[in-house]
Amino acid sequence: MSDALSYLLKARPEAMGHYFRFLKDAGSRLEPKTRSLISVITKVHSQTERGLLQYTKRALGDGASAEEILDALLMAFPALGLAKIVWADLKSQNSAPCRKCHSFAAMALDKQSREAAKHHSPEYIARTHKTCIDCHKGVAHELPQEM
Repeated sequence: MSDALSYLLKARPEAMGHYFRFLKDAGSRLEPKTRSLISVITKVHSQTERGLLQYTKRALGDGASAEEILDALLMAFPALGLAKIVWADLKSQNSAPCRKCHSFAAMALDKQSREAAKHHSPEYIARTHKTCIDCHKGVAHELPQEM
């Protein structure tokens, strides 16, 4: 649960209880896999990393394949835009396509700025669980204004 939802749950428990019951009822006629795929799309739209990882795992657990998750995102392309779909795809793969050419082990940290070297260090990556796309949005392509 996000920090914002946790706060609202403490501040307005009755209102949030109604909200959660509404959400549960609204999806009650959908199969779990379908609900999970829709949730993945909403997390990509709002670009909430923790939510994307949580709901991608849930969708996989509910029987969706990686290909079905990507298909659902592509079906939502008109609403999401390509940049958000590419972000989600790279995020779900832990930036594996980037690492085909760029490995952390091969980086010359001593030739990078102090800040870049810090963010590429094994300690930082292990502590933050960040992946290439978290910091390098817009490197290969110009970012759309909404990102």
